[in-house]
Amino acid sequence: MSPPCTLYIIKCVSPRTFYVGTTYRHKKKRLDEHFEGWGCKWTQRHGCRSVVAAFTVPLETSSQMENEVWMHYARIYGHERVRGGDVTFVGRQGDSLPDWVVPQEFGGTRIVHWG
Repeated sequence: MSPPCTLYIIKCVSPRTFYVGTTYRHKKKRLDEHFEGWGCKWTQRHGCRSVVAAFTVPLETSSQMENEVWMHYARIYGHERVRGGDVTFVGRQGDSLPDWVVPQEFGGTRIVHWG
């Protein structure tokens, strides 16, 4: 049996902006990395306001679950305002996603079978 991991959702300082992630190591350490400004490009750019949720998930399904949570938040707030899972692209000039990253549901060219 593989060790569990933590799936978490961070509400960013930028309005209606979120980050979805997973960690296989110490949850507090990973969240501290985000809040201290070196967790990932998205949270560096948009800051971290609070942790919306953090829960234990099986390692075997963690990627699938992370993508499903990303899709859920993207449907509510828009795909340009959420990063995480398989959608972690952060451009140099802004938050626009290239078509090849955007799922077809949101007008992109990417075919996905999750969420």
